[in-house]
Parts: sequence; C-alpha cells; structure tokens
Amino acid sequence: MNIIVKNFYCELLNGSVAQRVLDMKFPVKVGYWISRAIAKLRREAKTYWEERNKLVEKYKKEGSEELEKNKDDPAKADATVELTDPKAFRKDLLELQDIDVDLGIDQIKVNLEELPELTLAELEFLLPFFDVQEVKRKPKRVTKGNK
Repeated sequence: MNIIVKNFYCELLNGSVAQRVLDMKFPVKVGYWISRAIAKLRREAKTYWEERNKLVEKYKKEGSEELEKNKDDPAKADATVELTDPKAFRKDLLELQDIDVDLGIDQIKVNLEELPELTLAELEFLLPFFDVQEVKRKPKRVTKGNK
C-alpha cells in the first residue's frame, strides 16, 4: 500500500522528532525506506510551503516584513506576522493541511520488535510509513512443570 500522509506532515519535518528519527539506527532495509520516504516528503513539502506562504501573503497586514526577512525558514517567518483575518487564515490553512499526499512508494514492512526503542511521538511520526507485520511467536509448550 502506498504511503499517504496529510500535508500537515510537512510541518513536522522541521521539528525535533523528524530529526531524531533520521539520527536513529534502524535495521538497514527499514532505515533506507524511512530515509527514502522522508526525502519524498521533503520534495512534497516544498509545494506545501509555497502554498502556505501564499496564504500568509494573502492574510498578512500591510507593513509586515517578517516573511521576506526569513524566507528560507517559513515556520520562523510567519510566526510573527500579523494577520488581517486570523479565522479565515486558520480555515484556509487547515484545508491546505488536510490534503492527502501520496508519496508514490509502498509502506515499509516492519516488525515493531526489530525497531529501536521509540517514544510515542517518534512512533506516531513513523506509523504512516509502516505496514506493521504481526509478530509470529512460537506457541508455548505446556509441560507438567509450567502449567
């Protein structure tokens, strides 16, 4: 199944969770596919940030120059921008963030027991990339001593 995420994931790429995930040591195949999925998401993020910046431009008050001064870091740029209509901006931003993005690659088949220890935030970030495989355990043999 292809990896499909919401545009909102583009916001997460600038966060510490994404960086921690990229710095982790995964099994070789899993690490490769995670890196590949994040690279594709970064390419999609460029379009997301362009559209997000258009929304900021549309709703910013005149005289606000933060966007231009920090154009290489969009999250920082619009953090201090004053908006003419915050409710309308939020509505449009939520609509943009809710768009599905098909990364065009299959989910990674993983057994969660083979992964390094993950925090809840790291696991939530990674779950759209994973096709979690059921752990196959050998049935416990019952003998007189361990009933």
